[in-house]
Amino acid sequence: MRDDGTHTNINETIDANVFKRWRADPTYRPQNLVEWAKRKKVDPGQLQSSVRADDPSVAVPDP
Repeated sequence: MRDDGTHTNINETIDANVFKRWRADPTYRPQNLVEWAKRKKVDPGQLQSSVRADDPSVAVPDP
């Protein structure tokens, strides 16, 4: 844990299907994803691929 209370997770990703569901279902707004998007200054509705959780500018290939 960091001094600011956050954790650093190695190799954690957010699957593209999460962002697809975000776009398709306006009621799907998990609090942890909302908070993550604010911290990372990203709009989940704009993300099209799986991304690294620590750096959403890095796309992750789907298996």
